[in-house]
Amino acid sequence: MHRWIAGFWITLLATVALPVSPAVADPVTFYFIGMAGLAQEEPDLRLIRLYADFDCDGRTDIAVTGSQTWGGAGGVWDIFLSQPNDQYFRVAQLLFHPKAIAIDKIRPGVGRVSVFQRTGKGLGRLIHYRLSSQGLVKASERNLNLNDQGIGPDQGTYRELFPQPLASEYCLWTEYERNRSCAWRPGY
Repeated sequence: MHRWIAGFWITLLATVALPVSPAVADPVTFYFIGMAGLAQEEPDLRLIRLYADFDCDGRTDIAVTGSQTWGGAGGVWDIFLSQPNDQYFRVAQLLFHPKAIAIDKIRPGVGRVSVFQRTGKGLGRLIHYRLSSQGLVKASERNLNLNDQGIGPDQGTYRELFPQPLASEYCLWTEYERNRSCAWRPGY
């Protein structure tokens, strides 16, 4: 009985934690429509996207966020995996900053996504996930202290994992609302 109850809660949490979208041709527009009305409240909002092969299957995937989700640790991104038919499926939401994410291949179709989630000045959690078409699963987690003047083991771990940020680009929310072909600028 206890196993059944535990299994039920694990299944429920996985379902809630990993929202899956219908197949979409344009993840950015899908995200934008889902957040419609925000620009009226905050006209300086940004729509941010980045391209990477999150599941290491050889196809370019898209992550999308809006600046309304951002704080010091980055933002909450919706990750859309590319399919062979030029459609995308949203498989996960993940908090990360483009300067603190790395993707390594475990095998074709399964990527190891490593993120540093800042929790305070120089402090944070290093989390490794497995990402595939089945979703996002946490593989490991540990605290990092980057307040060691750049000479400690945590600073070396951070530099080794995150040598350069993933390139992202943004468009002002109000521009995208007027013209879906807005001018995308480098950054976030």
